[in-house]
Parts: sequence; structure tokens; C-alpha cells
Amino acid sequence: MQQLSNAKPRGAFIMGAALSIVNPNLAIMISGTTVIAAADTTPGTAVFGTVLLLLAAGLDFLVPIGVYLAFGDRAKSALSAVKEWMIAHERPLTLTVFFGFGALFVVRNVVALI
Repeated sequence: MQQLSNAKPRGAFIMGAALSIVNPNLAIMISGTTVIAAADTTPGTAVFGTVLLLLAAGLDFLVPIGVYLAFGDRAKSALSAVKEWMIAHERPLTLTVFFGFGALFVVRNVVALI
């Protein structure tokens, strides 16, 4: 993540293209679309669920963009501080997300068994 934060535009584009192909969130997206497809809902509800899934997947991009658009140059220092904190705490953040999704899947399946 440190290398990516210091990348030049060309390098960032190449890394972004490579990461979009081997996206670590791909399993989450496949799982979400499978749940939506398997649900016994109307087409409108399925579209709404898909839109919510896509919005949730894009929050890591949409939130910083929204903060920057809302606060302009004043947001640069705050966004930079958050970026540095995330780089420093990359491993605990990743583990928290993985364990959070793991707990969600376990609870959902235990409830389905009951």
C-alpha cells in the first residue's frame, strides 16, 4: 500500500488495472450477487439490492471524493492523515474486515439452519 500511495499516475493506473482483474473483493461481490440472484424477490427489489451492493463496494472511493468535494482544500490534510493511519494499520484493518465478514457468514448460516 505504501508503494501505491507514492506511485506516479502511470504506475497507479497500471496497478489499478491489475488489481481490478485480481480484485480481492471479487469473492464478496460474487457472494453478494449470488445472494441477490437466489433471493425470491421481484425484479425491482433485485435491482435495488444490486445498486446497494455496488454503492457499498464503491464507498472506499465515494467517501473521500465526497469529503473533498464538500470541503475542498481544507479536506487535504484530514484525508492525508486518514491515509497515513490506514497505511500504518493495514494489517489490523484487513483482519477486522475478514473476521467481520466471517462472523456475518457464520451467523447467517446458523440462523438458516435453525
